[in-house]
Amino acid sequence: MKTNRSIRLIYAVDSSSQNSERPRSDILYWQRVPNKNPSKSPSSLMDYIDKNRDIIRPLVREAFSELKSIYFDNSSLASFSAESGDLLWKLSRFEESANYDKSPAFDELVKIVSLKNFIDEYGFPKLFVEGFPSNLAAAIFDFCPHTIVRIIDPIDPIKLGANEGLVIRVGKIVGYATMLMLRRIWWQPKKIDLNREKSKKKPKNILFLDYLYDFDTSQREEYQSSYWGELPARLDELGYSVFWLHLFVPHPKVRNFKRANEVISLLNRLQNHHSLFEFEIQITEVVVALARTVGVLVKSKVGRLCRHWTGERVAGWSIFSDEWIRSFESTELMKNLLFVTVFKRLLQQRKYDIIVYVCENQPWEKALCYASCGLGQENIVASLQSSVRFWDCRYLGNLQREFLSPEGTVLAPKFVTITGKQHQTVLQDVEGSALVAVESYRINSDYLS
Repeated sequence: MKTNRSIRLIYAVDSSSQNSERPRSDILYWQRVPNKNPSKSPSSLMDYIDKNRDIIRPLVREAFSELKSIYFDNSSLASFSAESGDLLWKLSRFEESANYDKSPAFDELVKIVSLKNFIDEYGFPKLFVEGFPSNLAAAIFDFCPHTIVRIIDPIDPIKLGANEGLVIRVGKIVGYATMLMLRRIWWQPKKIDLNREKSKKKPKNILFLDYLYDFDTSQREEYQSSYWGELPARLDELGYSVFWLHLFVPHPKVRNFKRANEVISLLNRLQNHHSLFEFEIQITEVVVALARTVGVLVKSKVGRLCRHWTGERVAGWSIFSDEWIRSFESTELMKNLLFVTVFKRLLQQRKYDIIVYVCENQPWEKALCYASCGLGQENIVASLQSSVRFWDCRYLGNLQREFLSPEGTVLAPKFVTITGKQHQTVLQDVEGSALVAVESYRINSDYLS
């Protein structure tokens, strides 16, 4: 459908648009507005996305691939990592494809890609962008080169990520490393004897990874969490040897690492094998990760400066620059490198028949798959526990897609547990044999046996 008319793209939703009975065909709102018949006449870009999600989904994935080829593949970062240059990218916010709250810049990318497809479909020759933040308007201009884009009444740039100087970022990285080393010295939990049940015959060793969050030990002498429900009790009845590795998340029950130390000690007294990831980090690993982080930061900064000096224009950089900094020039990078190193060491110390982790598409999950599959422990189960929305870009892709070693070995979970039809629909790109339907928050005991 082609037209000679121009279209006005308006950023903010005003009261008149909220109360309008009939949407105007020459106006499109960036934010969602009420529309009684969005399929015939979209009044907001969100109406168009809802109607064409199956078309937009691959376009968004393609856009992220283009970002990688532009920003990463042609930079010195691609060959920097001692593990695998591509691993740096796969642990970054760009490959994570955004958490709705964590990386809002990538939500804007979904809208920009959708807008480009909308313009190509209807053939609008002119686009008037009204009341947009200046950096977002510039990104729209970058992605719609064949359309006459006129920016009207821009507002101040929106802050989508880091806004700190180089010295502050380096200081935070060094401070984080120092904190990890001090924590290792002062808050080390008592080691437990992992061979104390050696005399008992155990059918399988199972490792669970979750967050030390929303658990209960008051009613029963075992670890009970909202993540797993009655599963720990069932595994105990079956006689499995279960090990738990938790990640710290501040919340009312565990406000700090001192309390986390106490909780882990309590859980271990209940004849369980519990450990906190942060307490497993060794000082030598911190030093190595610090050196590598500073090295990546320097190369990333030099690359950005070179692009600035040469005047090289990269589409969308006005909104993606902060995400780049937080991925490759901040403490996030150091944390991701530590995940790979620590997981490798822990999995070398003990072989597990099954590894189960809470799946929310966080960087540590990919680091776990990388370390585990690299050691030949490929029986990994991703337990999908959160609701999945189309708009949450974390699940736009295949959870097993393109996570490969240099030799071409798939480094991904072998199974993905789902708890409803919605999960299966959204994860349509995942191979059917890899999806395992389970009862909510409980992995099927038939599979474990």
